[in-house]
Amino acid sequence: MNKKFLFILILIFLSYIFNIDKFISNKITILNINIKENYIYVLSYLNNFITKHFNQEKQIINLQNKLLEKEKLLCTTNIKTINTNDNILSKIDVLSYIDFSDFSKVILKPVSNVKKISALITKNGYSAGIIKKKGIEYIGYLNHNPKSNYAVYIGKNNAPGITHGIPHNENIKIKFIPLWQNINIGDKVITSGMDNIFPYGIKVGYVSSIKKLSTTQEAFVKPYAKVYSQKYFYILNK
Repeated sequence: MNKKFLFILILIFLSYIFNIDKFISNKITILNINIKENYIYVLSYLNNFITKHFNQEKQIINLQNKLLEKEKLLCTTNIKTINTNDNILSKIDVLSYIDFSDFSKVILKPVSNVKKISALITKNGYSAGIIKKKGIEYIGYLNHNPKSNYAVYIGKNNAPGITHGIPHNENIKIKFIPLWQNINIGDKVITSGMDNIFPYGIKVGYVSSIKKLSTTQEAFVKPYAKVYSQKYFYILNK
């Protein structure tokens, strides 16, 4: 018997005694388990990552929808007297300026059911001016335009007046306020609804200064609406 053959016999004998085959098998099994565990971990991580991504996308879409709903709510919250059975609130886009030297007068996209004169309201529910239909054109006279005239109340005592835009000025003027009416700087200005254009209660601005005349007084008002930056408005039609 040569040495090589003897060595093989000894290995076989030892493997039988110490169950080396089971040891090797166990090691292989442990290796397989580790591979499977790592595979499951990777799959779980990828699944969580993909789920999180789509959940974030869904949350973004839901947030956008909530912001749109909030925008609509803001638009209707400040309009205290809107009755959905009697009034129609329609979005209208700004197409262009009529004169590039005067940003207070714009051409609006035609919509249906517009009166000869209607109220223009911003997305935040503030008064923005008026819209007049001239033939087939819809002209928007924004707050700072001299032709943007509508009835308002000033302060707690509801002093009446009429808006009159001031071109190239951040304020708008309230004219024909009775001299005996007590108004103060900081008084809130809202639409009165007496002109049949705006309903009562749409926010306009606050008084920044007052001018006394011989028989009436005028108030200069800082408007809430940023009309020059708007790409669209809402029209209120009764």
